[in-house]
Amino acid sequence: MKKIYLSLIFFAIMAIIMPVISLASLEENEGIYYISSKEDWMDFSKNISKYKDKEVHLKSDINLGYNEANKCEPISDFSGILDGEGHTISSIYLECNTINDTPETTDSFRRVGLFSKNSGQIKNLVISNSKLKVNVSDFRLYIGILVGGNLGTINNVSITDTCSIVADCDLPSDKENYICIRNNCR
Repeated sequence: MKKIYLSLIFFAIMAIIMPVISLASLEENEGIYYISSKEDWMDFSKNISKYKDKEVHLKSDINLGYNEANKCEPISDFSGILDGEGHTISSIYLECNTINDTPETTDSFRRVGLFSKNSGQIKNLVISNSKLKVNVSDFRLYIGILVGGNLGTINNVSITDTCSIVADCDLPSDKENYICIRNNCR
């Protein structure tokens, strides 16, 4: 009988601890956060406000494994330091309906990319095998594989292998001064 109670207590404790373990943050050492897996990247991208003005480094290549059936979400606004340390982020697939998926900014431009807007520093990074698909309707738009709008600095970043931006930029004829700008895809 005692074993049954101990087993029940053990499973109750595990039921409480396991969700907490799965919500773990990035590894941190002396104020620098480290990304070493797809799961770490997901934590980083979904909780970007937690890393505002922080320094984040890649510890290894990250294969996001995204495709048309499994899309990743753009990171809204990055304002820290992302140092790829020469590592690669690969298999990126972004698809946005810009009306619903991107906020309008004060200058009436919308920005779409792995990072919608960078006001920090991105450096020493390779982007590989990436695709961005955007449905544009009636406003100004900046589109880029890495960054939609850059207000910060980007140094020593390359985009290699297959890279494509597919943007339906059919704007209504009654709209003047609307523009679709594609960038950072070689």
